[in-house]
Amino acid sequence: IEDYIKYIEEFLEKKNIKYFTVSNVEKDPYEVFSHKYAAVNAGLGWIGKNALFVSNDFGPRVRLATVLVDLDLPINRQPKYEGCKDCDICVRACPTKCLKGIKWKRGMMREDIVDIENCKDYFETRSNHICALCLLVCPIGKERET
Repeated sequence: IEDYIKYIEEFLEKKNIKYFTVSNVEKDPYEVFSHKYAAVNAGLGWIGKNALFVSNDFGPRVRLATVLVDLDLPINRQPKYEGCKDCDICVRACPTKCLKGIKWKRGMMREDIVDIENCKDYFETRSNHICALCLLVCPIGKERET
């Protein structure tokens, strides 16, 4: 993803457009920018019952990066809030039962949807390897897997 960001930065520099890249790799303790909420506000998808960003095309199998530009851009998408509807496959698949099965709404925090401490504890018992079952079992976008 960093290669794509570099390509975008080079393009913007050539066009003399001011920009700011919000890193998704380096964690600044003072940075409180959410790539997930930016993607939702851009109309690219929603926050799932697993607290992950879910796109209509790829489900939760995406990596997000954000480049803010000083440019008036046309709005060509309305935010989509399709949500997970009655699906709870990820909730049932969670080995620690840390997913609460709550549908995300604006203003909700991650902790409203998932017991993040329980998830982190499980992560640490697996030698810092995420189980990712909530991501793997999501049926949205599965047909795109190769």
